[in-house]
Amino acid sequence: MGVPVVFKGGKNYLTLVLDQELEFSELLGEILSKFRMSEKFFMNEPIAIMFEGRKLSEKEQLQILDAIDCYTQITISTVIENDRIKEYASNEALRRNLYPEEFEIDHFLGEAVCTYIPRDVEAGEHISSENTVVVFGNVEKGAIVSSDEHVVVIGGLYGQAIAGQNGQTESRIYASCFYPENFRICERLGTLKKKKKGIFGLNKRKSGCRPKIAYLSDGAIQIDDYSQYI
Repeated sequence: MGVPVVFKGGKNYLTLVLDQELEFSELLGEILSKFRMSEKFFMNEPIAIMFEGRKLSEKEQLQILDAIDCYTQITISTVIENDRIKEYASNEALRRNLYPEEFEIDHFLGEAVCTYIPRDVEAGEHISSENTVVVFGNVEKGAIVSSDEHVVVIGGLYGQAIAGQNGQTESRIYASCFYPENFRICERLGTLKKKKKGIFGLNKRKSGCRPKIAYLSDGAIQIDDYSQYI
């Protein structure tokens, strides 16, 4: 038997290559040990994972997720099956399964017509649409995402977001990690409380990322935890 658990890094997710023959109870211990040794590398960022090399039942997957949640500081955001992350932009049922229930993206979007971006939006890019824009990844610093309607970022919003660019006051901005360089709804600029600095004065992306929503109220932008709307 070789190494029972191997991590392979992807663009937006982590692949666990698992031994086929090891008893599941032993394999679970090996997975947990691997994650505990690797905690510092994940910097408390929620991560998506995919399993390879071994067919797991739904019960076994839940046992793995529960163990990671109970015994490490790592947050698993979702489980991707069979590398189908490459297909989700055109498959509503698949998108529903790929992302954690606490985000409730379908609840937020309702019947909105959407432009789906199945990747990170990198520095220097400007994505604009008359439809709601849904980014399955991060909006990095130096990137801009703008929409006549809503902007939804499944990952981290670290660049710029503009919602309601044609004046729709009902437009909103949602992100699972809300730390934009700047953001705007219609003609109103939003402001964030200053973040505490990490070592060497650098902001850490991690700590306590919770889904947040920005919207207009009485002519000013409000920012709330999204969980209260669910």
